[in-house]
Amino acid sequence: MASEPPPRSRAARAAAETALLRVVRYYGQRPEFVVLGGLVPELLCAESALQHAGTTDADVQVDPEIACGAVNAGRLKGALHDTGFAPGGFSRMSR
Repeated sequence: MASEPPPRSRAARAAAETALLRVVRYYGQRPEFVVLGGLVPELLCAESALQHAGTTDADVQVDPEIACGAVNAGRLKGALHDTGFAPGGFSRMSR
């Protein structure tokens, strides 16, 4: 049985952002994947008086990355592996 995800909080959002930044750093160049989900609202609406509920994960769409060819797909897989992520089921990597 899967454990319950941690509650959404500023600390959980910061951890998700840090995980994504680590993947990008290990990737070694500008990635072609797209950031989705709970990290996006604060990036788009940083000056808003309202705060997004937060997130506990980093959602990315990797289809554009894979479409760029096996070299980039392998680089992304290596970056995910090097930062401690492992396959976690259908279309999901987890740490």
